[in-house]
Amino acid sequence: MTSRTQSLELVLASSSPRRLQLLTEAGYTPRVVRPTIDDGELDPPDASRAHEWVGALAHLKSRCVFESL
Repeated sequence: MTSRTQSLELVLASSSPRRLQLLTEAGYTPRVVRPTIDDGELDPPDASRAHEWVGALAHLKSRCVFESL
């Protein structure tokens, strides 16, 4: 059996200081890449669909950062 070590990098696709703090306190040193999407310019749905909006926004931001790497 061959042992193979692979180095993985944790990328934080957020400009949130709190998210960075939580990851740092948990022992991680993420690479911070701020997404270029301004969620203030987007039009969220009504409050009853907030969970869908949060998921869609997370997907958009992560996709934006992924494509910039």
